[in-house]
Amino acid sequence: LIFTYKYNLLDPAVGDPPFDLDDPLTLNVLKTIETYQNYWDAKDAKAPKEQPKEEVVVSFLSDADCLEAIAKVEPLLVKRFYTERKGTFKADICRAAELYLHGGYYFDIDISVIEPLNFDALDIPSATPDVLAQLRTMNMKNLRTTPSPDDIVTLSTVYSTHQGGFFQGFTAATPRHPVLKRSLGYMDAYYEGTLTQTLPQHIIEESHNAVVPSRTKPQGMGVGPYTLSVAYRSTTHEEWEEYVRNMMKDHGYSSGNEEEKPYGEVPAKRRYARFLYEISLEDEEVKRLGLWADVPLQDAEYQRKVKWCNYVCFGGQQVYFYSRVPGSKVCPLEKNFF
Repeated sequence: LIFTYKYNLLDPAVGDPPFDLDDPLTLNVLKTIETYQNYWDAKDAKAPKEQPKEEVVVSFLSDADCLEAIAKVEPLLVKRFYTERKGTFKADICRAAELYLHGGYYFDIDISVIEPLNFDALDIPSATPDVLAQLRTMNMKNLRTTPSPDDIVTLSTVYSTHQGGFFQGFTAATPRHPVLKRSLGYMDAYYEGTLTQTLPQHIIEESHNAVVPSRTKPQGMGVGPYTLSVAYRSTTHEEWEEYVRNMMKDHGYSSGNEEEKPYGEVPAKRRYARFLYEISLEDEEVKRLGLWADVPLQDAEYQRKVKWCNYVCFGGQQVYFYSRVPGSKVCPLEKNFF
């Protein structure tokens, strides 16, 4: 499990604010860790004795830790991280570097876990993932939603209705993923203002010649969500297959008859990725379909109403996360409001 903040909330260094169990973000991180430890403990209890046990390893990166990770992967971004004043942009850079180096499950410190994520229950993404389309096809039986034995989840994040692409409050990946490596290269071009010259032409064309963002002209798009989105789209199926094939060989496995069905029945980037989808519990389509009435609105018990408090991340028919925990910057609910 990977978290990042300007200082380590769980083990503050000298000079940092002290460990604080009254802080909602600290409590939320501890809850995430405990939830996943319990989930993996339960899975271990049902697994054969000879199967390796899953243990939660927590990596909480401070700004100093992030600089070390970035220097190992994309040294050109060290200066960008150091001089960046926007915390979310710093987290974007650090997240990609740490996931590339070690893999794992990244969580924003303010994303609230409702249910641990089960990749086996997630749909294989469509060619052009769409949040509302995902809602409307959840009950269709003619879609392939069950992974085959050859499908390995190597990348997962969240599609968003209001962010125009990826919401990276949750992102998971296997180490040395080519999409993450490419996204880091695109980040440098984002800061240099050279993305238009760096991106493949088909990405520019698919964007209908919309203005490509840069740090000086972000166009409402953060460095992380945009660069991961275009890296995902520009990484070829052949690159995905080669990555998975090498990963399988490194672990002593074969990925099947590659000559007969090199890309399987579904293209590689869809077979080896899974997405959650972000939407508000108060969205009219959610209400029309009668979905998730058992998932409470987080501001229901408060006099003050904040729409961002009621965004959730779902996959299949399960809601897994609230996008923001009460007490965070964009969900500033406090007990004394009631």
